[in-house]
Amino acid sequence: MEKCIFCEELIPADSEECPHCDKKPFSGMYFDPEKYKIVDQLEKDGELEKAWELLHEEWMVHGDVDYYDDDMYFELLEKMHELYERNPSLIRQRVDLIKDYWRNAVYYAYVVHKNDIEEGLDIVRKANRKDLEEELIDYLDEIHR
Repeated sequence: MEKCIFCEELIPADSEECPHCDKKPFSGMYFDPEKYKIVDQLEKDGELEKAWELLHEEWMVHGDVDYYDDDMYFELLEKMHELYERNPSLIRQRVDLIKDYWRNAVYYAYVVHKNDIEEGLDIVRKANRKDLEEELIDYLDEIHR
């Protein structure tokens, strides 16, 4: 027996639909793993922004307040981190992701954790982007008001 990620009722682990809430009950059931192959091909073809956007769209869907899939949310976040590590030219997208992540943290936990702040600032400092560091600090002030 496993818990449905929506209603948290215990159901058989091989269920395709929750009998209590009528939704797909387990993490990743709304994600098409073929998207990772598409992202890989886009990256190989140099279409970095398109690859990022595809991952980001999925991440946003899986982090939605009405459909929050914790496991997929963090798996997709990790995939975007890896894509950035291989392609530092995506710094603008990475900063926007940091801001999105911080906004979600404030929504769910009311505050951005100190480690998340330090990680975000370290990324822009390593990129030697004082302008982006200031942008993140300003954004942090804005979301904590």
